[in-house]
Order: sequence, then C-alpha cells, then structure tokens
Amino acid sequence: MEEGLWPLGLVAETSRAAKVSDLPSRGYRFTTPLWPDTVETAFVLPLKSSGHQRPVGFLIVGTSPRRVLDADYCSFLDLVAGQIATTLAEARALEDERRRAEALAKLDQAKTVFFSSVSHEFRTPLTLMLGPLEELLAKPDGSLSPDARILATVAHRNSLRLLKLVNTLLDFSRIEANRAQASYEPCDLARYTAELASSFSSACDRAGLRLDIACDPISEPVYVDHDMWEKIVLNLLSNAFKFTFKGCIAVRLTATSGGAELQVSDTGVGIPAADLPRVFERFHRIDRPKSRSYEGSGIGLALVQELVRLHGGTITVESREDHGTTFTVLVPFGTNHLPAERNGGARSLRSTASQADAFVEEALRWLPGPAEERAEARSRLSEEAELAGTPTEVLDARILLVDDNADMRRYLVRLLTGQGWVVEAVADGEAALAAARRQRPDLVLSDVMMPGLNGLELAAALRGDSHFTEVPIILLSARAAEDARVEGLGKGVDDYLVKPFSARELLARVNTHLVLAQLRRTAAARLRRSEARLQAAIDLVGLSPYSWDPATGTLEWDARLKAMWGLPPDAPIDHDLWLSAIHPDDRPQVERALDRCTDPAGDGVYHIEYRVIGIEDSVERWVSTYGRTTFENGHPVGFTGAALEITERKRAEAALRESEERFRRFAEHTADVLWLADLETGQLDYISPAFRQVWGTPPEDMPDIASWLASVHPDDRDAATRALDCVGSGETLVLEYRILRASDGAVRRIRDTFFPIPATGGHVRLVGGIAQDVTIDTGLHAYVVAAGDDARRELVGALQAGGYEVQAFASGRALLTIAGSLMPGCVVLDLEEPGSLVVASELKAARAHLPVVALGASGGDVGFGVRAMKAGAVDFLEEPWTPERLLFAVGTALTEIRVAAERTRSRDEPHQRIEALSARERAVLEGLLAGGTNKTIARTLGLSPRTVEIYRARVMETLGAHTLPEAVLIATAAGVRPANQDGD
Repeated sequence: MEEGLWPLGLVAETSRAAKVSDLPSRGYRFTTPLWPDTVETAFVLPLKSSGHQRPVGFLIVGTSPRRVLDADYCSFLDLVAGQIATTLAEARALEDERRRAEALAKLDQAKTVFFSSVSHEFRTPLTLMLGPLEELLAKPDGSLSPDARILATVAHRNSLRLLKLVNTLLDFSRIEANRAQASYEPCDLARYTAELASSFSSACDRAGLRLDIACDPISEPVYVDHDMWEKIVLNLLSNAFKFTFKGCIAVRLTATSGGAELQVSDTGVGIPAADLPRVFERFHRIDRPKSRSYEGSGIGLALVQELVRLHGGTITVESREDHGTTFTVLVPFGTNHLPAERNGGARSLRSTASQADAFVEEALRWLPGPAEERAEARSRLSEEAELAGTPTEVLDARILLVDDNADMRRYLVRLLTGQGWVVEAVADGEAALAAARRQRPDLVLSDVMMPGLNGLELAAALRGDSHFTEVPIILLSARAAEDARVEGLGKGVDDYLVKPFSARELLARVNTHLVLAQLRRTAAARLRRSEARLQAAIDLVGLSPYSWDPATGTLEWDARLKAMWGLPPDAPIDHDLWLSAIHPDDRPQVERALDRCTDPAGDGVYHIEYRVIGIEDSVERWVSTYGRTTFENGHPVGFTGAALEITERKRAEAALRESEERFRRFAEHTADVLWLADLETGQLDYISPAFRQVWGTPPEDMPDIASWLASVHPDDRDAATRALDCVGSGETLVLEYRILRASDGAVRRIRDTFFPIPATGGHVRLVGGIAQDVTIDTGLHAYVVAAGDDARRELVGALQAGGYEVQAFASGRALLTIAGSLMPGCVVLDLEEPGSLVVASELKAARAHLPVVALGASGGDVGFGVRAMKAGAVDFLEEPWTPERLLFAVGTALTEIRVAAERTRSRDEPHQRIEALSARERAVLEGLLAGGTNKTIARTLGLSPRTVEIYRARVMETLGAHTLPEAVLIATAAGVRPANQDGD
C-alpha cells in the first residue's frame, strides 16, 4: 500500500490509531460478507509489544457502515489489536526460545566435543610426564639428591591429580555423548563398598575423624559397573572428608524394598538451604564458609548423579548447616532397568581417575603436614631456586605464606627458606590472620582462592588494621584477567603474581618488596622519632616555636607564647609590642643579643633569659628563648626560634638559694653537728661549724669516714661501723657512742641520728646524720657577760681558776643570739651595762639550762638585788665580790642542773640503748622477752638458730647486759613489749 493512503509512518511515530475516511473515493471498495453495503471508513491500529518503543506491526480494520462509530466501537478495535499483538509476541518468544535452545544445544555439544578432545590431548603429555618421573622415583636411594627426589615426588603427585581431573572430564564427555562403556555385573556390593570406604581410614585417623562403616549383606543380586560404583563411593567420601572437621563420617549400605540403598553422611559444615537444589548442577560451586581446600572443579557430584542414573538409580541429599549432610543412593535390584546389551558385557579399561589411591592421596594433601606448618626450620636451596640465583638483600625476614594446597605450600616454603627467610605456612585466610596478629610478618604471600577467608578478604582485613599497613602483600592466583589484577590492587595488594610463575620471578618480587618495606620502615621510624622529639619538646616541655622576619619585622607566635606576654590568643603581635613588655632592667641585654644574632660576622645564634611584664595582666614572667638567624648574601632573611617559660624554675632557684641560706645559717648557729658522707668514696662531704666545739678540732681535720671512726672510743667503734652498714641498707637509727677529743683527750658522749639519702633508683650512696653532744656536764661551763674589758678578764680568770670552761661576751645581746647552741652552764652577768637584767628575764622565759648569777653595786639600795632575782637571776653578789663567794654562787646555781641531768640520764639511757638496736635485733629481743628460745625465734622470723644466736649476742653487747635477766630489765625499763609467740 502507498504511504499516501495508509498513514503507517504517523501511526509508527505516535503509536496511536489513525482514521482513514471516504475509502470509495480513494479507489478502495470493500463490502462485508453479510451485507452489500460499501465500507466507507477504516482504522490503522499499532500492534504494540513490551520491550519495543515502536510498534512491531499494524492492523488495518474497516468499520461496519451499519454501526455507529462510537467509543465502544473504538475500544473494541483497540482490544482486537492488543489481542493480535499479544499472540504475535508469544509466537516470537516461542521462536526465540527455540533458537536459544538450539544454540545452547550446539554450544553444549561443542563444549562436550572440546572437553573430549582436550582430555585426549592432555593424556599424551601427561603420559610423557608421568613416565620419566616414575623412572626417576624408581631409581635406588642415593642416585638422586634428597632435594631432587622431593621435587620429583611433588611433580609426580600433581601429575596424577591432573590426570584424575582429565579422566573425570572425559567420563563426562562420554556420558553426554551416550558412549559410556558400562559393564553391569552381579556384585557382592556390601563387601565391595566396605573395601572402598576403608581406603579413607588413614586419612580420617590423621584428621581426627571417626569412620563408621556398616554394610549389611544383601541377598538379592545387585548389578553395577565396578569402576562407576567406585567413583560414586569415593567421590561421596571425598566430598564428606573435605567439609568435615570434627565428629564422624558414616557409610551405610542396606537392602530396601526399592533396591540397595547407600548412605554417606557426615557431621560437617552442611549445605545452605538455598544451595540444595543446585547441588548436582554441573560446575556449580557452593560458597561454604569452611572447607579443607578451595580446590575443585565443581563436577564431582554432577558426575556421581550421572553415574547413578546409568544404573537406573536415584540420588538425594539432606543437609543442615553446621550439622552435616547425608547423600542417599538407591540402585534397583535385578537387570530389568539396565540395557540388555550391557549386562555381563566386556569391561572397559580401568581409568586412572577411578583408583582409590588417587582420591586418598588428594585428601591427605588437604591435611597440614608437621614440617611445613612449622616452617621455622631452614631447608637447603632447591634446584630451581639455585638456578634462579636471586640475590637476597633482606636476611631473616619473616614471611607469612597462605595456600590451601599442601604441595604448593611445601614448594614455596622450600624456595623461600632457601633464601634465608623464615616462613610460617598456613592453609587458609583465618589462620593467616590469627598468625599475623600473633606475630607481625615482614611480608604476606597468599593464594587468592581459598576456603573461608580468601586472599582478597585477607588483604582487606590486614589493610583495615593499622598494625599491618606497612606489610607488603603479594597475591598468587590462576586468574590472569585484567579485572582480577585490578580487584586485587584495589584491596591494597602490593603485587599480583599469576600462576604458573617461575621461581626467579617470585623470589625477585619477594626480595624487592622486602627491601622496599625495610626502606619504608626505616624512613617511617626516623620520621616518627623526629616527630616524637618535636612533639615532646612542644607539648611536654612547653616550647613555643616562633619566627621573625628581620626585613619587615613580622612575628608569628602561637597562643602559648602570646600568653607569656599576657595577651589573648587572637591578639596581633609586632616587633614594638614584643619589646614593650620586656622588663626595663633586661631590655638592654635583649637588644644587644638581638644585634649579635643579626650580625653577619657572628654565628647568628640568639640565646637569652629575661623577664617579661604581662601587657594585659601585669604578671612578671621569666622567658628563655633560643633561635638562629638565616643569612643570604650577608643579609639576615629569616629567624626561627623557640621560647620556654621558666618562671617556676626561677622561683625554684630563688627558693633553693633561700633554703640553702637558711640551712647555712642554721648549721652555723646550731650546737648539733650536721654531716653528710659518701659511702662509696668514704669521704665526708659536709660537716657543720659546731664540729669544732664538740670534737675540739676544725672540720677540715676530718676529711673522711675513717678519720671519724678513729675519733670514736675503741669500745664503741664496732657499733659505729655496724650503724653505717645498717644505714647503707636503708635503715634509719639512733646510736649513742663516745669520742676521744684529740685536742685535750676529753671523752664526750654523742647521740647521733643516722639516716639514708636514697638515689632515684633506691640505691643508698649518701648518708647523713645529726650528732648531739649529750655529755653530762657537772657545771664546768661558765659564760661571762661584762661590758668592761677589765671586769671581763677578772671574772674569766677567777672562774678558770675554779676549773670552769669559760666563754666571755661583751654584751648580753651577743649571748642571747647563740644561747640555744650553748652547753648547760652558769651565766655570770655584770649589771654595770644598762638593761642587763633583760638577759636574765629572757633566759628564764626560754627555760634555758643557763642559770644567771648577777653581780652589781647596789649603792645602798636594798631592793636592787631583789629586782635582779625577780628578773630571773638565781643569786645576787654585791660588789666588790671575792673569788670564793663567786665560785660558791656559781656551784650552787649549777647544782639543780646537775641533779636534773643525772635524773634524765638514768631515765634516757635504756631508751638510747634500745634505739641503737637494728630492726632485726629488736625483733630478737622481743622474742626473748616472750620467753622464746633460739629455735622458736628462728622459726618465727624465718632465720636459722645460728643467725638468731649472732643477733642475740649483739643485743646483749648493745644493751651492756651480761645476763639475760639484766637485758630483760633494761628492755622493760625502756617500754619494750614481748612479741606474739602464738606460732611457737
């Protein structure tokens, strides 16, 4: 039809019906079969189809001239067009499906032909590989080196595995081509099945699994092809072993009404419910979370199903995840279901793939071997590694090897350990992740396709842990496509090596990545150390970095530095503002330091400490700053430095100086002798000035501990030595001993407090002490206070003639200044100086052991002496005095002191002796007071009886006791209590 009459283009463009009127005038006359009326009008309707934007055809319909062309009529026409379009679509879909089925059939036939052809082609080179390898392995021991025999064994074992796969593919091609050479014979199926199942006993024992075999005798004849039945049983057992890690594998053969029923069940990981319908689908692999190996072609169960069908039987499966799987094979009795020409026919040649040893050997490869799983032992370089000759630059690197193929693991372990690297080999990604977390490797070499956590997931997990970001990861895979490489590199993998690979290439890449990783670690460690030092300087020390442009005067400060100037963090800073806050007394030296550091003739170093007065808070702070100027062409162009607030340090230094001054003044005026000694050198590092008064010699005459021990009374010298030993071990103790003054031979009693001064680590090297002169004085000390020289000389002469040791003072204030450090004695006070009675009143108020005898001329004033007595004098002598009256008054005044001293000595002496005991000696004394013996005290203190006896002798010596009752009395007087002896 012409486009001018029928608007097909318009309908195709708009997908809407088009009306064509007045057909007779256009040269078209139509009549209906029932009426002679001419059709005047027609519609061109589009035939629409889903999936197509434009109509797939057109329907031209003439309308009846005897019916009104209304909406119902138009709707009817649309329904007719829609029904025709649907019918056409269904016809087209059926035709497309037929073509697709034919194409798939042709493709499947081509694939079958290809598998058949390639399988046959593979067998020739495999035969030429297996033959020479078997000849090598058959040679007597010694003819091959150990390394060569190991490599030949690995090659032979994997050649057999490849032959098994080839034969399986060949079996499939034969079945699909209806060329399966089956020979069905009556068989003792129970015995034959039990023999096949028992071949897995050793593998189950090594895997820690229990193998239960229960094959009941079957009375009716069962016809099977021996080779096919062997493949059925061994494939099911191999599959169960692959996915079972604990529990058992059970093989059951029983007779049922439908025939012989074989059940192979396990307690393995199970099959997800969604995958159960596809279990026997060819090439379908179930993604199980755990298996002994990722290896497999995905045709084992499909082959089992085909072999069962050839026997006229059925196979079913039941499974629950984490509980196990059961495969059930039912083979009918008799021969009615079998081809007659195959019953008892000639048996085909036995295939290598049907041998039980091949299945068991492959299953054993899934189990970890003890040698390669430890992988810590070094093996000699294999022949291939020796030929590779790759130089190793990183020795003793630790490599984590991950591969589920045992032979591949052993091969790679030999290559890598031969280069001096330590290798830890594991069989899956989860074990690798645990091993890496247990000990961080230097490089990870992993297969991609593995059970559970595969290589890509392992790489992602390692890269997600910051602890392994610097560890190189190399993946090994049989997938050589570009997208596989891109996917691996996208997971953070450093390299991707495609199988098969050469040893030279593998070792070169591993060595390169180890070297690069070592360089990265070294650089990163150096950077971390540098950053750590800088961060420590800034955060821990409180340093504030800053910069200064000498040309423009621009300063860049941080918030901490602005705070030193008393400014908020956002305050602007310039050169003038910086100078304005410097203390006026320190500004000149700061400006001089600034001139020196910007002088090209100098070293450009700026280092100074100065004070700053806060601009907004007026707080005085000390700042220490260090910087350096950068010069170009003799001109300063930059300055960088760091400032540190040292206010607390300056305050501490001032406090230390003040403390040292207080100590110096105290040491100079105290009557006690302060001393410090170095136990390692034996030197006396410090002796206070009071030493001269007590020991009678200047401090410089006693430079060391040996000199001090020489001054100690011979009877007390051992106790003094022991005291030094005790304080050197950390004890604090009080020891009373006697000294012999070299100047006059006098004996003085010293009470010395020894204390340790531990170093930072607790070691005691320095010890100190406070020595007090506790000699009981009988009034031999007298102190004369007289303003006149004649009066002073006269009084001193009279008292010295009476045997007193006299010290004269020109004023009462001079006496009061050092009264606290004077030995007990009598003060003879001449009242000629105005206000002299103040001396008596202050000494009385201080309760010093310095009674005052006043001398003066009353001039007839009877109350003069009374006032002197009330002020604090114990006696008053009218001038002129006589030596006799003076000595009598002084002696009487010292009588009370003498009595009190004797009383104090009798009370304090036991305490002093007890205090001289060490802690262990006091414990022994307390045990003696409790009535203990050497044996019971030794048991209580954890000592030997001999040691207790030694301590007991020291206790008796220190207490000055000759008998045990005498020691008990001294201890009781000092308040010592018996020890608790409940344990005796």
